[in-house]
Amino acid sequence: MTEQARRTQIIAATIETIAELGYRRASFAEIARRAGLSSTGMISYHFAGKAELMTEVLTEIHGGVGAYLTERVAAQPDPPRMLRAYIEGMVEYLDRNRAPMRALLEIFLNAAGDATAPTPESGGAPSTPDSGQAADGQGAAAQGADGQAADGYAADGQGADGRAIGFLERILTEGQRRGDFRDFDVRVMAMAVQRSVDMLPFALVTDPGLDLARCARELTVLFDLGTRREP
Repeated sequence: MTEQARRTQIIAATIETIAELGYRRASFAEIARRAGLSSTGMISYHFAGKAELMTEVLTEIHGGVGAYLTERVAAQPDPPRMLRAYIEGMVEYLDRNRAPMRALLEIFLNAAGDATAPTPESGGAPSTPDSGQAADGQGAAAQGADGQAADGYAADGQGADGRAIGFLERILTEGQRRGDFRDFDVRVMAMAVQRSVDMLPFALVTDPGLDLARCARELTVLFDLGTRREP
């Protein structure tokens, strides 16, 4: 097995372990067992320590979300449908990838007091994607029919949360420029959209049977009405 393949295997086992057992119980011994490693020393060989491993886990999760959303949004012809695709895509990704998203939430909730945990700059926010650095800069530009809508998530020095909100701001700004959206504070609206999807992993903890498809429908209607230009 190549070194990169082994790192990928360890990251996958770490995500599985945190999702099932929680951040505090995700020991190197348990991760090694799930990865089929002969000893925890193999984890230490590939990662400098827990902080690096957790940072790579965040990078992997954020990268998956970001790549998925960028592809969906880029396929839309105008900002209103791009906004709808963003909300639906976030909820759909959460529904299809519950283990990684639960692991992300566990890290966010429990790593703050851990001296070996990733720093805020690593992108430890709960459901906010990062397809810049995480996807090796391959996040394609999300463009509408006129090619001028939002760029994909970029590795611009912001945290994952800042990149997600910036991505939404560009969609909303372009919608206002085209006359698709009414006049509103773009920053506030972008934060409202992002926080609405951010809360869903928290909601699943107390209500695992939550109807996410219904959540997506209600949220898309809510923000369609909230951004729509007055008739």
